[in-house]
Amino acid sequence: MAEIAKVCSSPHWLELLHDAKAIHPELRIVQLRKNKLMVGACDLYVEKNSGEILVVEWKTMSPRPNSELMNFAVQNGFTQQLNQYLRAVRALKPQAQVTGWLWFTKSEKLIRFGKVD
Repeated sequence: MAEIAKVCSSPHWLELLHDAKAIHPELRIVQLRKNKLMVGACDLYVEKNSGEILVVEWKTMSPRPNSELMNFAVQNGFTQQLNQYLRAVRALKPQAQVTGWLWFTKSEKLIRFGKVD
């Protein structure tokens, strides 16, 4: 419970939820892509009052102390996973500004992805 309380009081959590119109945890995402069905669940889907959509994946593992977060995320397949969710959401909401976020909860590090192809 202490870890949940820590996450919920984190400035990152507050930033992500600020001005939210809709919040959907564990949102199921399904997309047919090149004759393959992609099925997953993003950890958090936030739709802001501005229309911006945030797709958030959090990871409880901590990168090595001196590792560069982006390299760590790529090596562990986190960016590929987030990329799939972003493509699916953008296909459903082509007019929306959709951004992806990776949040390492234990180390309290947050990475924002603008345009991921």
